[in-house]
Amino acid sequence: MRQARVLGAAAERLGDGSLSVTSRGNAELRGLDGGCGAELAALLHEAGLLPSERHERVRNIVASPAAGLDRLGSADAQLWARELDALLCAEDWTAALSGRFLFALDDGRGDVLTLGADVSLLATPADEALVQAGNRSFRIPAPEAPRAALAAARAFLTAAGAAGNGAWRVRDLPPGQDLPLGEYLRAAGIPARAVESAESAAGSGAVYEDGSAYEDRSYGDGPYGDRSAYGNESAYGNGAEAAACGGGSAAAHGAQAPGAAAAGPLPGILEAADGSCTVVAGAPFGRLGPAQWRALLSAPAREVRLTPWRSVLVPGLTRREAGERLAALAAAGLTTAPDSPWLHVGACTGRPGCGKSRADVRAEALPAPGRGLPVYWSGCERRCGHPAGDFVDVLARAEGAYEVSVRRSGLPDLRCTVPDTGDGLRGAITSARTVRRSAPPPRTPAAAPPPPIPPGPRAEDRGFEMSESTVFEYEKDGAEIYRRSFATIRAEADLAGLPEDVGRVAVRMIHACGMTDLVGDLAYSPRVVARARQALRAGAPILCDAQMVASGVTRKRLPADNEVLCTLSAPEVPSLAAESGTTRSAAALELWRERLDGAVVAVGNAPTALFRLLEMIAEGAPRPAAVIGVPVGFIGAAESKDALAASPLGLEYLVVRGRRGGSAMAAAALNAIASEQE
Repeated sequence: MRQARVLGAAAERLGDGSLSVTSRGNAELRGLDGGCGAELAALLHEAGLLPSERHERVRNIVASPAAGLDRLGSADAQLWARELDALLCAEDWTAALSGRFLFALDDGRGDVLTLGADVSLLATPADEALVQAGNRSFRIPAPEAPRAALAAARAFLTAAGAAGNGAWRVRDLPPGQDLPLGEYLRAAGIPARAVESAESAAGSGAVYEDGSAYEDRSYGDGPYGDRSAYGNESAYGNGAEAAACGGGSAAAHGAQAPGAAAAGPLPGILEAADGSCTVVAGAPFGRLGPAQWRALLSAPAREVRLTPWRSVLVPGLTRREAGERLAALAAAGLTTAPDSPWLHVGACTGRPGCGKSRADVRAEALPAPGRGLPVYWSGCERRCGHPAGDFVDVLARAEGAYEVSVRRSGLPDLRCTVPDTGDGLRGAITSARTVRRSAPPPRTPAAAPPPPIPPGPRAEDRGFEMSESTVFEYEKDGAEIYRRSFATIRAEADLAGLPEDVGRVAVRMIHACGMTDLVGDLAYSPRVVARARQALRAGAPILCDAQMVASGVTRKRLPADNEVLCTLSAPEVPSLAAESGTTRSAAALELWRERLDGAVVAVGNAPTALFRLLEMIAEGAPRPAAVIGVPVGFIGAAESKDALAASPLGLEYLVVRGRRGGSAMAAAALNAIASEQE
């Protein structure tokens, strides 16, 4: 904690007293006097925060902040960060990297892969990792991951030199410029196997050279669940103490907005497999005042980690200590509730800190309760630090008004100008947040959606076998049936407003029921697919309320030969139901308790089962990783799904609102989550 205390003391002594949390998980000191550079450098060096002055601007490393602190991912990302940091500082040539060049080290949960890094590492459950740079991706042994990231950086410098355009980042390379990642991995003596598509590093349906999909492989036991303790203080010693997982820089590097769509842990308490707890608290607008910083560092805290989503993690606590600390941080003004209306609100510095700003936007910002687009307040047209992707832009105008826009990736903005106070502004923002997100960028050159598939040529013309029945002529090739079915769904269903991973799940659910209008009734938490998929890769069981759901799960799609369990037919269930005065479907959940922690739950038949699940968790039962809630029926089905979606328990969920649902939908959702291969 000494390093964290040094940062706080430096901010109070040399800056404006506060610490800012940047989009790379760095701690930023503002308001520094122009003549304090030498004194600040000496303080940071003495605390171990400045291991190499030549390399300070290139130590841009973001690692999964919650690695090792919950039941997701593996602890390797934090260890990788320390080793990569040391490797960067040990080489002369790395000083040639730009201060904007970013490394993202993901423990397998997919959180920091969203940050647009130049080099990405992704842990997998088989003591392996994927390394990605540009359009190149390789599978490597996990212990070699830091050296592989270093090799990728060197490959980039070679490509940038060949391009001759002064590229600072991989995305600055001209189209067609090769990035020789494989060559540099071989030169470093790192065993590497090429992956067909760089999309694999984001878990996007990678295919290996043998033709198998990444998600379809059974990995068995891997490093998941390894909760080894982290070492003593060093330049990366205590997580966020060296500007957290952000490489130790004391300055921001093109910071993204506070209030960008969060991918990290929500405020509250995380629990690790060993029972230790971590408090997660948000820093409003990414700023931590002196009293708030001291509250974070007070005993019994031994470590703090900053995140790219402007939050702070305090690990290593007992359940009682975590509850007390969460209350103390709430009293200090930090965001501690997972449904806080400030979670998705960000703002630039504004007045008085910025002379170009027309307003004190942080003081005038309004909360944004409920679901919807993130909101960003800007004092001028530069919109410093605005989030990537779609967001509601609230721009101060000279006439004492705000212009509210929906800024959409690749689409025209939607705008209106409203008064700067009162219900007019609030209503405009609320309305703007409901605009559907634009479609994700296409992976291939943009093209119009395919039209409905016509009858087309006869199957024999395509080389497929066709029935020779004198009455019927029909398609008998299974692969072709699937291809045409999914193409029809994508042509007819309005998937544009769904995140890509949810869209894939929706396609399979529609395939199971034949109703392309199902999309309009889908409701989900932002990370439900990622959390469920990560749990399955870690070996979590699937708990089903009906045998039809369990029977519909395609076992070869499961990433870790996961157990699929339905307890409805257990002999003790009828007596449990009689004793409790409930249905057998609800009573059967009592037999889930030992397996419920971190499991993926699918309720596709009985509303009473979904209601009982929520009751059990509220009473203290273990929390599943995700809940697929699609019970069908006329009594309680719609109400149970609404209860899950509105639950204050903060569960990851996916539901089909209303009466529709069923075992086939539930099984289809599970199959889509288990593997991205259609």
